[in-house]
Formats: sequence, C-alpha cells, structure tokens
Amino acid sequence: MATIREIVIDCKDADAMAQFWAAALGFTFLGAAGSYRALEDPTGGPKLIIQEVPEEKTQKNRVHFDLEAVDIRAEALRLEALGAILLNDRKPIQEHRTQWMVLCDPEGNEFCICQIGKIPDGDDGFPASHL
Repeated sequence: MATIREIVIDCKDADAMAQFWAAALGFTFLGAAGSYRALEDPTGGPKLIIQEVPEEKTQKNRVHFDLEAVDIRAEALRLEALGAILLNDRKPIQEHRTQWMVLCDPEGNEFCICQIGKIPDGDDGFPASHL
C-alpha cells in the first residue's frame, strides 16, 4: 500500500514560498535542488516540497491544507504577518462543530485554519451555507 511521502506545492518563487511555509508550519529547510526546495516536518510527517514552475496559478485548488489551531483568529493574524491573505472576513465559518477561516499563501494557494470539535461559547462565526 502506498503512503504519502511528500506534498508538493507549485509556485513562481520557490525560495519565498519555502520561507513562508517553513515559518507557517514550523518546518525545517532541508535544502534546494534545481527548481525544488525541501522542508521537513519535525514531527515526522510528510516532507513539503516547493517546486518552482513557469505557469501561473489559474483557478481554485482542488486539494488544500486544513491546519488546526486552538485560536484560529490569532493564527490567521500570525500567518497574515508572514504574507498570507485572509479570503473570508474576520468571522469564522462554522459547520459540524468545526469552524475555520480561509486564507491563501503569498502565491494564492488556498488553505484553512480550523478549530475542530469545540466552538467557543458566544462565537460569532457563521454557517458555511452563507458563503
């Protein structure tokens, strides 16, 4: 049976994207080879490979990261300071006892910051059906 060894993100500027994702995820930069930059997950998960390609991103991702955080608003702000862009307003989206905020990396690849299983009392999120 196959297992996930690496996850690859295509981009225009591999150095800048490797720097962003290393800081965003706490990964370690392993090195570069041609158009590739390798990042290692310190917890032993799959490596993240940043691949520089000539073509531009043209549409919404068909696969994206869901990153889990205890405080999704604080994490969204931290990631914005690194260069991410918040794609929904500051109110989290809620569905199935989960809430999330949608962002994209500096080159437009979408990802979510999620809080799973417990929505804080009085939270002002809104249902996903209202997007």
